[in-house]
Amino acid sequence: MMSIGVWNIRGLNKGVKQKEVIDVIKENNLGICAVLETHVKILNLKSVCAKTFGHWDWVSNNSCCEAGTRIIVGWNPRIVDVMVISQSRQVIHCYVRFCESNYSMYLSFIYAASNYLDRRDLWENLKKHKMVVKEDAWGLLGDFNVALKHSEYSEGCSSFPKGVEDFIECINCLDIEDLNSTGFQFTWNKTPAGSMGLLKKLDRVMTNLKFVSDYPLAHAIFKPYRISDHCPAVLNIPLSKMRWRPSFRFANFITEKEEFLPMVKKVWDENIEGFYMFKVCQKLKILKKHCRDLCNSYRGYGKRIQELRKNLESKQMEIDCNPFDHKIRNEHADLLLKFNEACNDEEKLLFQRAKIKWIQEGDNNTKFFHSIVKSRGNKNRIMRVLDEDGRWVSGIALKDKFVSYFKIFLGCKDDTVIPELNEDLFNNRLDSSDAINMIRVVTDEEIKAAMFEIDDNRAPGPDGYSSKFFKSAWNIIGSEVCKAVREFFWTWKLLKGINATRVILIPKVDMPRKVADFRPIACCNTLYKCISKVIVNRIRSCLGKIVSKNQSAFIPGRSILDNILLAQELMVGYNNKRGVPKCTLKIDIQKAYDTVDWEFLNRSLKGFGFHPIMIQWIMACVSSPWFMINFNGEDHGYFEGKRGLRQGDPLSPYLFTLVMEVFNLILVKKIEESQCFKFHCKCDSQRITHLCFADDLLVFSFGNGNSARVIKAALDDFYSVSGLKASMEKSQIFFSCVKPNMRRIILGILPFDIGKIPFKYLGIPMCVNMLFKRDCFALVDKIKLRVCNWKNKMLSFAGRLQLINSVLTSIHVYWASIFKIPIATIREIEMICRNFLWANGEVVRGKAKVKWSDVCKPKINGGLGIKDLRFWNDALLIKHIWNLISNKKSLWVQWVRENYIGDGNFWEIWQKKSMNWTWKRFLELRKTVRHHIVSCVGDGRNTSLWHDWWHPIGILSTIISRRDWFRNGFSENSLVSDVLTNDTYRWPVDWVIKFPGLKDAPMFCNNGNQKDITVWRDMNGVNKKFSCKQVWRDINNFGSKVKWVSCVWYSNCIPRNAFILWLAVLNRLKTQDRVKCWEKSGSLLCPFCLKIPDSHDHLFFQCEFSHSIWKHCCSKAGIDISYSNWNDLVLKLSSVLNSRSIEILIKKWVFASCVSHIWKERNSRIFSKLRKSNEGVILCIEKEIQLKLLGLRKMNVMVSREILQIWGIFGKN
Repeated sequence: MMSIGVWNIRGLNKGVKQKEVIDVIKENNLGICAVLETHVKILNLKSVCAKTFGHWDWVSNNSCCEAGTRIIVGWNPRIVDVMVISQSRQVIHCYVRFCESNYSMYLSFIYAASNYLDRRDLWENLKKHKMVVKEDAWGLLGDFNVALKHSEYSEGCSSFPKGVEDFIECINCLDIEDLNSTGFQFTWNKTPAGSMGLLKKLDRVMTNLKFVSDYPLAHAIFKPYRISDHCPAVLNIPLSKMRWRPSFRFANFITEKEEFLPMVKKVWDENIEGFYMFKVCQKLKILKKHCRDLCNSYRGYGKRIQELRKNLESKQMEIDCNPFDHKIRNEHADLLLKFNEACNDEEKLLFQRAKIKWIQEGDNNTKFFHSIVKSRGNKNRIMRVLDEDGRWVSGIALKDKFVSYFKIFLGCKDDTVIPELNEDLFNNRLDSSDAINMIRVVTDEEIKAAMFEIDDNRAPGPDGYSSKFFKSAWNIIGSEVCKAVREFFWTWKLLKGINATRVILIPKVDMPRKVADFRPIACCNTLYKCISKVIVNRIRSCLGKIVSKNQSAFIPGRSILDNILLAQELMVGYNNKRGVPKCTLKIDIQKAYDTVDWEFLNRSLKGFGFHPIMIQWIMACVSSPWFMINFNGEDHGYFEGKRGLRQGDPLSPYLFTLVMEVFNLILVKKIEESQCFKFHCKCDSQRITHLCFADDLLVFSFGNGNSARVIKAALDDFYSVSGLKASMEKSQIFFSCVKPNMRRIILGILPFDIGKIPFKYLGIPMCVNMLFKRDCFALVDKIKLRVCNWKNKMLSFAGRLQLINSVLTSIHVYWASIFKIPIATIREIEMICRNFLWANGEVVRGKAKVKWSDVCKPKINGGLGIKDLRFWNDALLIKHIWNLISNKKSLWVQWVRENYIGDGNFWEIWQKKSMNWTWKRFLELRKTVRHHIVSCVGDGRNTSLWHDWWHPIGILSTIISRRDWFRNGFSENSLVSDVLTNDTYRWPVDWVIKFPGLKDAPMFCNNGNQKDITVWRDMNGVNKKFSCKQVWRDINNFGSKVKWVSCVWYSNCIPRNAFILWLAVLNRLKTQDRVKCWEKSGSLLCPFCLKIPDSHDHLFFQCEFSHSIWKHCCSKAGIDISYSNWNDLVLKLSSVLNSRSIEILIKKWVFASCVSHIWKERNSRIFSKLRKSNEGVILCIEKEIQLKLLGLRKMNVMVSREILQIWGIFGKN
């Protein structure tokens, strides 16, 4: 073990400080110790270092400091050899070699300046030092004087201080990240002697991926402050190699190998005695060795790929010498196929291990996947935790600690729970027909559908098999798997091995200290997931009939957004000093899923009316798990579960919804029994008491003690029957207009913390007023951390584009579905995405080649399909208007109609000051959607005669005056049915004359046997099915469709080539005719012919070098290039290359490859002075086409022998 320490001691001149440093060195057995902010003058430097370090060698940066030494590094020369490479006022760079081993690394000891402008010198210094480090292991330790995230402030942070973006940009440039660490989360205390000092994380230990790869067990420990205001940081580096016994994990890529299916069939044909479930499990066990051997035969990618590359280059030289030797060409084709397969196998395996969900297409993102896998291994490794006595536990005892904790937690029943439920409690029960339908015979098609719903890359259970294995081998194993699954539904029994569960530990906080800081996520076997999904698919559709509307989780047709919108409405006025007393409780349920009592669940299912057979199926799944704890990649322990619902079981979310419905029933019963409970303001008519989404519970009540007592009684009763207990420490209460005496009474009953507004509910800030830019800092920072991560630099263009779309759809869309995002925030998010797309995250002007407004068009309109955030925000909000107009059955819609609309009409509501800010934004959007929402009349009873658009001549309130309404006996609330009799309309005679078309014009819909329906009318006047995507198209003006879209974007395109071709078609490549105005001296000439500046026409037509490439490749592909200029060629090919044949596909490949490689060679000659002949460029293009053709052949796509031979592939077709 090698230990390296760094400590900002805040002055080393005093003897007491020197003794503390000596004590830290001895206590942690340090081999190197860096002391920061020493303030030691040059005259005292030798004596102070002699007292502190003794016989050690040392070095300081005193020569770079103006007043007192900032950094002193001491080391034991018998243990390490330290060579100082360079130093500055803020850093000392060293190269360290361990004397008793061959290990070495670069270390940088940092004491950053307090001013962000001065720190920029440090960031530039580190960037330059990276060129020295290159690809070697590098660690950076010390006081960086800047926090990185909001969570690194003890009291949070509304906005990042100046200098954080510089730090983030430096981290991205250096390709470093925080090393796995334990100990203190906040390493700096503003007032160490006080009681309320601000805490921050300023001290860090950061490393590059090479360091993590060379020293996988390395970890950092942040020790107590002692007499300083900073924590000492100790970097422990175990020099012994990591011993790891990896469990079996099925590698998905082997399903594409020719040997896979014969191997599975051979094992599956073996005769094994026993029942079907046993047979399947035994065969899967036997198959593990064969799968592992097959996977190992294709592993060792790095060496294998290098070897194949050398052989490929050698074979290509042989072809050059013997161009007509068919034998050599056949060997070359086989080598090319093996090389391509090896590269693809590597990427697929890393993709499976990296578990990146958002990336769907790309080209060679292997390095990115490598970095993700290594980074995750660094972050997830658990090195030590605190026990109950506050002592740190590590090593072998650490594994036992986790196993014993979860054995008590999951493997022991709570004897205090008495699951007695009165049948009168259950008001809503399943219909007998629904209950019987749930237990119908399970079919093979149903089992197959359930299996194929499971994602290929989901983490496998203890048996190691992913769903990809079952899907790929279904024709062989499907029959027996179906019999094994059906066997469960016949016998209600599961084999112990099938319901075995691997528990993965996910930290709940940034720096977990205790075992309780880890969330147990269950990884179930795929066969069990299939059984569970069959049950889920049967019960899911009926849950809405028995679960009240205040629960929106996992119920088809309900949305999490309804809960958030209603919660915001009810929180309006909470900042007012006068008004009705009210309070809101945000209740945290301790270990919600993991402490559900099984007997309580059984009785709840009976109470809700589930059939006894269905209850047997569910309880057989829930009550038979066996757990093993996956600790640092290895499985430990094996114990039986006694309670809880597994987080990771497909069945658990739906069962937990039923569990929380019991709480709703208990609370309702307590309210009915109590005569003194008062409802929250604006909740009485609908009797709204709480909102629930899974275990996120928000309870509303009047602000008095009696109401609090009813809620407390309901929580106590729920705990006594279910085992689910409210955490008094983590729960919060929010008061509005409640007097101090009453607050004390309520807090005596419910001792929750008093919360501050805004607070977060379901990840969204509950703003009682307008949403400002400062409220969206968390959203922007989240996007920055996702997009502007140094690992993303390794992504290809297609990967970057996919990440942008993923970020926008997963992070921004959630907020944009509820709020009208401030324009300043939208601009900032667009700037982040724009810089990432064009400049890999660097904030550099002039990098963008196409206007962002053009990039945000659909591909069919010439863009990249990225959504314009402003219009997309409007489209998402319009969905709520649509739900309101179409009268969706949701609690929010009912509340709005009750409190805002009443007897009026949505289109005619006036804004009021008391209305919620979000609701006001909905009203502002009315003018955007007014002419798109149309009522198709049936019986006319749900359509306003005046305000809904149901008549072709327009909205009648804009045509006929109110005076005319009332004069002819109509009212404000008149319906279409008032003028509809026997499918004919009765209009006043003078109206028919005054308003032409009122009587004779055809109606949108005229079927009196139907109810009125609301439809969306697109910009062309055609009725379409409503969707946010359709709204986005209709409220945007994208312009006309481009003809060339099928030439650039199509299935099987090469993404990097498609991107270059897209720029070329738009004439946005930075050719010299476009940039010559920026040239200050000299002349710009085409790098190929050196005659005139290049342009799109010259580069792809007039230049002899390019023309020879075009002529050769296009003649092979059969493309006619006899056109006068570039634009003519694009237009002609757009009209020709529009079918899906193999010949057309090859022409598209050639077209894009020629453009891409000519442009690449042009840039190579200008910027790197590297040159290829035209034959070399042609060879690259042909190789690319060959690889694509081999890929088609691998996918069993029929390609004719003649086409293969044209492109130099002479192997078997």
